[in-house]
Amino acid sequence: MENILQKTKTICYTSKPFQTSIIKKVDRELEVDDDSTPKYKYQEQIKFLDSTISDNLAICLGFNPANASKELDTSNKRLINALQEQYSGYLLFNIYPEITETSEQVNLDDENNSQFLETLIKYVSEKYSNNDIIIFFGTSYVISENLKVFLDGALQKERLYKTTNKKNEFRHPASVGKVYLKKISVKDFVEKCYIK
Repeated sequence: MENILQKTKTICYTSKPFQTSIIKKVDRELEVDDDSTPKYKYQEQIKFLDSTISDNLAICLGFNPANASKELDTSNKRLINALQEQYSGYLLFNIYPEITETSEQVNLDDENNSQFLETLIKYVSEKYSNNDIIIFFGTSYVISENLKVFLDGALQKERLYKTTNKKNEFRHPASVGKVYLKKISVKDFVEKCYIK
């Protein structure tokens, strides 16, 4: 995995890939600020080991990470289940990299949080401009105008998706039983989120 930032640590979980009867084996790498007690998770890469699809990574965007633990969380399990037939894996980024239990705890004035989005947009634009982008956080989150412009670029290429539930509601993967993907318009997304 190529790190999005300089001077970060990479944690690899390859010795015990996650496997159930539904979810294929995966390799997982995390890019964090500290490999013993991380405060920030900048990037996570999931590779589907049994995939017959080559070099088709999805780019998943969340709001902020809940943990950087060895075990896969509910969001990742549901994303894997939804993406494993169409992609070779995915890169997961969060708009704010600070690890907190809830999104309300994110410190928007924190320098690492405030500067990361610009780095993220530049990195994905330069290296993954033709990859599908999947937004997987819920509604009513604060997103910046530059994120809206970035998402509009993906929309123009018809490569912007959201995670939904059975009723096609824009939902976070951890809050629903099964995740579905649906193409989304930026207008639809922005109407359900706050732009700061």
